[in-house]
Amino acid sequence: MGLFEIFGESMNPGNVGGIEKNKGIKNDQNIKTLIFKSIVAIGIVVGVYLFIFSDGLDIAGILFYLGVVFIYCVISYLIIPKPDYSNIGWLGGLMDHPFRYSDDLNRMLIFLSAILYPGRFIATTAMSWVWLLKKSN
Repeated sequence: MGLFEIFGESMNPGNVGGIEKNKGIKNDQNIKTLIFKSIVAIGIVVGVYLFIFSDGLDIAGILFYLGVVFIYCVISYLIIPKPDYSNIGWLGGLMDHPFRYSDDLNRMLIFLSAILYPGRFIATTAMSWVWLLKKSN
């Protein structure tokens, strides 16, 4: 962060997004959405399966890897980054705003949401199936 950003932000502060907590599954999910999420989750699981067994890991390595993926999915499900897209720099985020550091924070939130999307697909699909099974009983 440069001096221009420190002094410029004090004169013209920008909006910064935040991180929200997941509120759970909405009751308006339809079967098409559930099928799409299932296909995406199955594709990710098949990719993980091919990755694990192509390296020839032992059982401890597989359990460690699955534990890391499980923790990643839980974090992805619980945390929802919400950046403020009106303050991501000049030219739609292609160029850094030289007098604001808040656009850097919003771009970091965009990057964090892109990192968490695959785990969120898996976790949301699993939670949707649990919700659907609970609803049918």
